[in-house]
Amino acid sequence: MDDQSFCTHSAETVAGRIPPPRTINASVLCRPCWRNTLLPDCIKLSWCVFILVTLAVNIFAQENKRHSKPMHTAALINEALRYRMVTGTTEVGQITVNIVNKDDALLHIVESVSGLFERTTALLVRKDSTLQPLASHTVMMKESYSQEIQLQYSLGNVSGEVFQPEKLGGRQRVGALLAAKTQDYYIVPYFLRSCALQENEVIKFPVYEALRNQVELARGWVVKLEEIEVPVGKFACYRVEGFTGKLRWILYFDKEFPHRLIKQKFPALRIETELIEVMPNS
Repeated sequence: MDDQSFCTHSAETVAGRIPPPRTINASVLCRPCWRNTLLPDCIKLSWCVFILVTLAVNIFAQENKRHSKPMHTAALINEALRYRMVTGTTEVGQITVNIVNKDDALLHIVESVSGLFERTTALLVRKDSTLQPLASHTVMMKESYSQEIQLQYSLGNVSGEVFQPEKLGGRQRVGALLAAKTQDYYIVPYFLRSCALQENEVIKFPVYEALRNQVELARGWVVKLEEIEVPVGKFACYRVEGFTGKLRWILYFDKEFPHRLIKQKFPALRIETELIEVMPNS
């Protein structure tokens, strides 16, 4: 029996009968059959495993490199920023932001909102690679009631109190254990302003939300560079789209130092804010 007849396993009937079984010599293997033996399959599997492990190592290294980028906290310079809040073409309020570098280690940020609702938030944060919050105090006025949040942050946890009407739960003590790099709910735009933004980059970090007493995920995608025009001029901006919990936002940060927030949109609320004034803050 030749190799070809062995590989094709042709069976010819003689006088309409099936021929008797043939004796196969296992030592005779033609090339087509050798390709299907166990050893080549093991080699193929080994190569697949090697390639997958190599890809996984490279992805892990790139993720570590991306998340280890230094924060540009120097971008949070002493200044006062004023924004107008609009829905459609109608101005419905204003936002004022005051940033003060208390010393080489601490930043003080005060954000005041007026118009549709009233809110003042004061943040004390570390001026280092973490921009870790140390304290947060927020007072909100909504129509016929008010809410107040007082928080103290320390390594790995947050504690404080929430004051609100009885129908919303009344006075409550809040607190939680926090993972590394957890930020205060109201620091999100300042944290992103301090990041080394690049197109197509994805940024994720946990955020503590005191009214729900839970940690949510903030995630943003640096979509592209886009030219934005606001009352104070035209700017080449990084467009960052994302969510804090379920709240969707679109933020535009000036590409040039100090990377100010130029414009922001909240599609579900149909509200936009635009920078209208920049003032030095000694």
